[in-house]
Amino acid sequence: MKFHFHSRRILIPLLLLCIADTVFTDIGLSFEWIEELNPLMKYIYFEQGVALFYLIKMGLPCSLFLIKNFSTSLRLLLVFTTTLYTGILFMHLAWFTQIY
Repeated sequence: MKFHFHSRRILIPLLLLCIADTVFTDIGLSFEWIEELNPLMKYIYFEQGVALFYLIKMGLPCSLFLIKNFSTSLRLLLVFTTTLYTGILFMHLAWFTQIY
């Protein structure tokens, strides 16, 4: 049995999860509920501005739409990344339920 994986189908959920992560991170940082652990993103958010933070956080997943051929390794990476972002989304939801 051959496993067929359509990489582009996972890009939309990945992009939506990335948008949610970016928005929830922005809210958490602006109200000082959370701390950005990535030093580069922390610098960009606080020193370079929120617009650049959004551009980078959402621009990278959007750039995946430009790839024409997905290797098996990239497909697995997309599945892993989507799973990771799902976990991050649940972490954000846990934070917000503790706050409210």
